[in-house]
Amino acid sequence: MSTIRFDLIEIIQVIRKHIRFVLIITGVTALLGAGFYLIKNKKYTAKTEFIVSNPSYTDRNNLYSANEMTFIDYFGGDDDIDRVIVLAESDTVISRIVENAHLAERYQFDMNRPTAMERLKQKFTKGFKIKRTEYKDIELSYTDKDPNIAADVANESARIIEEAFRGYYNNVRRHAYDAIKDKVHQEDSTISILTDSLAALRDKYGIYDIISPARENVIMGNVKSSSSTGFGKGMEQVQNIEALKDQFVTDRAKHSSYLNEFAAGSKAEQLQLTQVISKAKPPVDPSGPGPFLTIIACALLGFFFSCFLVLVSVYYKAIISLQR
Repeated sequence: MSTIRFDLIEIIQVIRKHIRFVLIITGVTALLGAGFYLIKNKKYTAKTEFIVSNPSYTDRNNLYSANEMTFIDYFGGDDDIDRVIVLAESDTVISRIVENAHLAERYQFDMNRPTAMERLKQKFTKGFKIKRTEYKDIELSYTDKDPNIAADVANESARIIEEAFRGYYNNVRRHAYDAIKDKVHQEDSTISILTDSLAALRDKYGIYDIISPARENVIMGNVKSSSSTGFGKGMEQVQNIEALKDQFVTDRAKHSSYLNEFAAGSKAEQLQLTQVISKAKPPVDPSGPGPFLTIIACALLGFFFSCFLVLVSVYYKAIISLQR
């Protein structure tokens, strides 16, 4: 029994014999593609781009680097960009975006239902995308049926992500600020107690000279002796308490300076860590392929399908006739 073979020339000839059928199927699929494009729900994608700054520039060691200047790149590195993306995809940030953008009202979700918030987050996640580009900036996009909602959500997302990224570093500095502030309060209490004790000793023994081993720049003179009993012991006690108090006063002044430095890095809202370089605007054209590409794609799909159907039909008929 001879075998049936199709070479390229035979395939072309078979298609030419059935060209009318092929063209009809191609035309029908093209019309279906045009109809599908007209009736499908259009979705619009709004995009915003921003760059990440180096968080080290907002650190107090760089804000008050009077002794040593260290070069730091103004732009954030790969690790900083990864942290921004992780924050953007976190549940905390998504919840803030959903709440601030009023998506429950816009999508008409009944928030009294137990699963409403979870379904709303899932809907948001489907349209939300964030990625880094080859230029080390971040592209954020949101897709929605309403172009205005897409633009609003994209811009609000960029703002909240910046606040979350900056807030992490500010919280660390605030914790350090609070710890130092508590220490300053303790030092104030100790200084007050030492001052009262020192004043009582001076009045008791009549010692009003400056005698403090901690004050190295003070020229020590002769201390006027007193006839009171225990004058030597009193002078030693005054020196001990005076040295301790002076050290506490010095530490408190240094810690107060630290408080100002940490406050500058944590409370200054103008030290933003991202810079928007392309703000999202309501898109005019819907996302996805346009009408021309949709019709062409459907027409090509119909053409190849009809050709395949014709070849399979002819090949099957040839096998049946050969077996007979």
